Amino acid sequence: MVLYWFAHSYSDVLGLRLTEQQRFSWQELGRTFARDWSIAGGSSLPLLAILLAWAAGASQSTALTAAVWTVVASLIAFELAAGILSRAKPLELALEVLVGTAMGLAILALRALLH
Repeated sequence: MVLYWFAHSYSDVLGLRLTEQQRFSWQELGRTFARDWSIAGGSSLPLLAILLAWAAGASQSTALTAAVWTVVASLIAFELAAGILSRAKPLELALEVLVGTAMGLAILALRALLH
């Protein structure tokens, strides 16, 4: 995930340099890394699930299944938390949770399709 975060952030800086004809800036790269930290941080719960499954002696397949389900649960929980923290109205909150659930179901469907 760290490599993906690095590549994503660097591509943002490269795109900015190309469109605005700017020279490379370590400061801009640092700002972009900080802004995009959620890419690396978002992987912490699934990685924790994998590590816990490994520590418990689970198979690789079981560990990955635990990580996928952790991602699905996280999407729903974070949507719910964001809605509550923003004081969303009940219908807005339901819609936000529905979006998180739909993304989670899409991840499960993609996993089923690929396996």
